[in-house]
Amino acid sequence: MSARYGCSTEIHLPAFTPEMATAIEGLKKILKWINDAQINDESASDGTVWLNVRCPEQNCGHTFIKNLDEAIDDLAQYALNGFAVEYMYEGDQGVDFCGSTPETKAIAKRNWNFSKAAHHLEEEGIHLESLLKIPVAAQAIVEDIKLAYGTGVGNEIDEESLDRPDWVVSHRSLAELLQNVTVIDH
Repeated sequence: MSARYGCSTEIHLPAFTPEMATAIEGLKKILKWINDAQINDESASDGTVWLNVRCPEQNCGHTFIKNLDEAIDDLAQYALNGFAVEYMYEGDQGVDFCGSTPETKAIAKRNWNFSKAAHHLEEEGIHLESLLKIPVAAQAIVEDIKLAYGTGVGNEIDEESLDRPDWVVSHRSLAELLQNVTVIDH
């Protein structure tokens, strides 16, 4: 039996160890079976490595999906922080959060939440970092992010939160005000 499946993730790893290299090789062997799958590692200036995995959505056997998920999850023990695995399963979007501890999974979820929020705000021409400089705005945005994506506790995600939330548009006037304040201050 098969299903349409695809996933992507970015994992921050320390300098390679033999055990970590073995886990990565196992993941590479699994990905060889998928058309157009990519796994790239990029060394950072601090000696750590960013591992990027891209598996485009296509028909995959359930055993393959299980093995791929296990291989990615196996890397969580080596990851410097938790990480998010975004996936498509039979046309439905989802995200799993991986980490060596519940705390690293919560960090991964919070980082993913802020990344998604920043992306949606940027589509509206609003820069999250600028908004967060206003204390009242920062608290309102953080609360909206928590409502839209969760608090970072647990590994669940509401499917509706994968879409652009309604509150993104409501922050446009606040962003315009900030831009005017910034201009006046200069």
